[in-house]
Amino acid sequence: MVSILQSNPSLKLKWHYLEFCQKILGHQYVITNENVIAAVETATFETSQQVRFVIQPGSPQEVQECLKAAQLFGIHIHPVSQGYNWGYGSQVPDENLSVVMNLSRLNQIKVDGKNATVTLGPGVTQQQLFEYLRSYYPHLFFSLTGSSPYSSIIGNAIDAGYANGLNVIRWNYVISLEAILPSGELLKTGFDALPNASTAGISRYGLGPDLKGLFRQSNLGIVTEMTLELSLLPAYLQIFYFSIDEEEQLGELTDQLHNLKQTGLIESNWILLHGYRILAEVSQFPWQEAYAQRTLERQLMLKLLRQQQIPGWSGVYNGVFAVYSPTLRHAEAMKADIHEALNNKVSRLKSFTVDQSQIKRLRWNRNLEIPELTHKLLKGRLLTFAGIPVQGSIPISYWRKRYSIPEIMDLDRDRCGFIWLAVTAPASGSDALTIVPVIEHFFNDYGFEPMIVLDGVNRREMYVMTSLVYDREVPGQDEQARKCFERLATELRTMGYYQYRWPKALSVENALPERNDDYASVFAKLQSCLLGD
Repeated sequence: MVSILQSNPSLKLKWHYLEFCQKILGHQYVITNENVIAAVETATFETSQQVRFVIQPGSPQEVQECLKAAQLFGIHIHPVSQGYNWGYGSQVPDENLSVVMNLSRLNQIKVDGKNATVTLGPGVTQQQLFEYLRSYYPHLFFSLTGSSPYSSIIGNAIDAGYANGLNVIRWNYVISLEAILPSGELLKTGFDALPNASTAGISRYGLGPDLKGLFRQSNLGIVTEMTLELSLLPAYLQIFYFSIDEEEQLGELTDQLHNLKQTGLIESNWILLHGYRILAEVSQFPWQEAYAQRTLERQLMLKLLRQQQIPGWSGVYNGVFAVYSPTLRHAEAMKADIHEALNNKVSRLKSFTVDQSQIKRLRWNRNLEIPELTHKLLKGRLLTFAGIPVQGSIPISYWRKRYSIPEIMDLDRDRCGFIWLAVTAPASGSDALTIVPVIEHFFNDYGFEPMIVLDGVNRREMYVMTSLVYDREVPGQDEQARKCFERLATELRTMGYYQYRWPKALSVENALPERNDDYASVFAKLQSCLLGD
């Protein structure tokens, strides 16, 4: 495609950027509607950034043209995939008066069934890939996050997101990608750019430096295509549910889960959810019973949680993980070993097994009954670990709302207050017992329930995910939530627990202490080179 700007340089003097985009994309894909712009400027916490307009390119070539023109006109571009980055900034750009580039039209999918890989665009959602695999490659599945089924897979991978089950940390399973720099230059990693390369799309590394990492949590380019690993549908899937009644048990349980992960008995991530978090998934704040309480007291929380009658989940911390087995003998042996390892570490323990035929039927009918697994919350976890999209943790965002949760949930539209505080820590009991009381103290001090999740994402590390949940329609709550977030984040950093993911469009002042290397200088040079600063 010959650049219009290249063939007629005078256009950059005559046209505004909006007019240029209308010429390239068509008027219907340059959105200036005030209601749409207002929605794009809205997140699940207070923001002030304004958006000029929204563009929706339909191909990598159109992305190239829009980026080259933006550089000429001095326009800052903020790319989004689907806009469901709830808790981290939604669609709101980092810089004021940006143009938002919505990439949802780039939704191509190509699967290599033999090598179990998928090549897709940034517009492809978890739901779309699930339906595609279900119909055309039923022997494969893709691990899912706990977010919206309509969230972008590439967007999640680029911003350090993670999934549940196999292939947990998304970025670790990226094989190759295609990215476009602000100059319009096109880059393909691995062997993907070489003609007739037999390992294109299956080899992580080409000849020379691996440049994929330049596009993880950076503004150095826009990823328009990515190839990721898929997993084989297991012959048997087992889900283990358990809970503890005393927080003092948390240390030993975390250590034991770490050991099981280290030895390979647990291949999936293990998850420990605070009782507040579980209660918020199945109910809303009990205004009548707790009318005089600033935050829901723990004893009342546990009472209400036990009234939900969730088998295996009625404690101060409630856990889950999955085991994927190629044979029944393997499944039975794993079940026996895990029960033996956990029985004296937990207050209650239950496990459920489904075979491949049941998983395939569940893919077409989520309402299929599973014997002994009747509670919707536990079944939801089973579906997630089986790669079947559900609403996940989205309902917790309505915890403090005084009306019922709508059938179609939209956290931005409904002014749900929701901020993720996501830190990384060693997967150890001592670290769990150190970090949890600090989070509980700050949340209680500012009037929020501590919806804490400990997630063992690999053999060494756990993510500590805490949701700040509130009602944005209550005056003063945005400010209160921001203060809680920033003070707690600062305190955790002094303890050595750093965030691995930061809510976009939120204040980043003093987000990190001064480094003891030359990272800032090196990154500035990269930016200057790639962004043309």
